Amino acid sequence: MEGIRCCVCHRYFGTEEIRFLGDRPFCEPHAERALGATETDWTRSGVIEALLLAGFVAAVAGFWHGEMLPTNAGIGFALAAVPAALFLTFIYRQDRIEPEPMGIVLGVVALGGLLCWGAVVPLEHEVFAVGDWEHRGGLASWVASVGVSGTLHMLAVFVAVRYTVFQTTEFDEPIDGIVYAVAAGVGLATVDNIAFVMQHDHVLPLAGAAAIANTTLIDVAASAILGFGLSRLRFEQGSTPVFVLTFLWAAAIHGALHELVIVAGTQGATFDPLLAFGVTLAMALIVLVGAQRMAVHFAREQLGDAPADDAPVAEEEALDAA
Repeated sequence: MEGIRCCVCHRYFGTEEIRFLGDRPFCEPHAERALGATETDWTRSGVIEALLLAGFVAAVAGFWHGEMLPTNAGIGFALAAVPAALFLTFIYRQDRIEPEPMGIVLGVVALGGLLCWGAVVPLEHEVFAVGDWEHRGGLASWVASVGVSGTLHMLAVFVAVRYTVFQTTEFDEPIDGIVYAVAAGVGLATVDNIAFVMQHDHVLPLAGAAAIANTTLIDVAASAILGFGLSRLRFEQGSTPVFVLTFLWAAAIHGALHELVIVAGTQGATFDPLLAFGVTLAMALIVLVGAQRMAVHFAREQLGDAPADDAPVAEEEALDAA
């Protein structure tokens, strides 16, 4: 008998070294980490990333002060990678019970990016041709942002998760929906940001950095909402109507935040990128704090099924399996 395998590190331990939380076996260090995820209602997670993102905008503006932002693929990728890494770190830290394999998370990021490049961008600009009519009036702008862009982005996030990791054993706890949806959203935002840098020859550093940050914040916020719906779809019977409502809400948030950025930054005939970024950051923080609260709720829900030391049935089953 090799013992019982920890569900996090997958190492085998003797029965005296294993703790059962709910129906899952944990080694002592990972049991403490899992329980820690349920002990606090509020953390600095999200706030730290937001401050670092503000620092990123300031750093780009300062580094190229008095110059135009270089517009090539390398600079575009480098700039897009910074906010992407920040928010992958944010959402990955929410999954403290049984962290997802980083390789799979990055695979979903890559798939989100491929779907953006191969489907979302062509559909937006060639099939729906939003650039030809989105500026004709307020209603047209909202239809373009919510009905076309927001819907296409959330469809891409849905496809990237639903037809890959959704039915695998890696998607085995509610927080995974948020983790993988945000990963796909980060991939979409990264491709959008690279395209933005490459397609504009004359971009002021502050405006460019703020636009990149805004794009990432919007995709992350909307994807986190959709991830909640994906979790319900995966783990609750009869939750399809809830998922549909969540999808519509996520698409609306994506488009509404985009429109809010434009409205907030427009001052007469000029555009204030710093003000637009500040408004986006404030609104996205609300969603990020909500995602953190959902992570705590999911952790308590998952670990609250059985006390840590009162799982004799689960332990006997695990021993038999070993």
